[in-house]
Amino acid sequence: MTKQPDIITVTEDMEEAGAVVYWSLSGAIGTDELEIAWRTRGLDDTLLPDPVSPETALRRAVKEQQSSRRLVRASQKGWAIVDEVDGADGLEYSTLLSVGIDKVGRLTHDDDDGDQDILVAQVTEAYARFQDCLVQNDISGWLVDMARRSQAVALRDRGGIYFIPANTLEHWRDVTGALKDASEHSCFEIPALQTEQAVDAILDAVTREAAAAAADMERE
Repeated sequence: MTKQPDIITVTEDMEEAGAVVYWSLSGAIGTDELEIAWRTRGLDDTLLPDPVSPETALRRAVKEQQSSRRLVRASQKGWAIVDEVDGADGLEYSTLLSVGIDKVGRLTHDDDDGDQDILVAQVTEAYARFQDCLVQNDISGWLVDMARRSQAVALRDRGGIYFIPANTLEHWRDVTGALKDASEHSCFEIPALQTEQAVDAILDAVTREAAAAAADMERE
């Protein structure tokens, strides 16, 4: 070890207890691209994120049409896209398009006269696109699950930063490596050394998780 004023550098080898990990997500990711990167690393296909359901894809597609004066509302058929305009007696509303999904997942709509062809085309394109991609919320929840499978412990009550022990780090690095290969998402790792403070922080997190689990069991 060498020391200068306010600076300490450690030159001896120190055993890692694991790593503190977190991530920054940017944009969507194609399911095909992730599958290719996943299989290239020899990972288990059953651990891939769940496919996006037709219902979720349609909800995301119609939400793209939403603006300050264009509303998207759930309807009996699925979703209605509604325009809001100023009328003589106040606000007036007109339904531009109603869309839904049939039993085999095909998009249906009620614009038979063709006066909303552009809107139909936009929703159709977005519906197909969202069926084949995973948005940030999908990936965020999946990464939390992958961290748990790697025996992670949340270091904050609200999550976001996790400690992963050394014995499962290799699998975690394969998971995040595949994600990085297929997207613009970034996963970060800070080595956790076997120091007294590190042990205290990890034990505190484990204790909080155990107490929460016990409280849940007691309620059930």
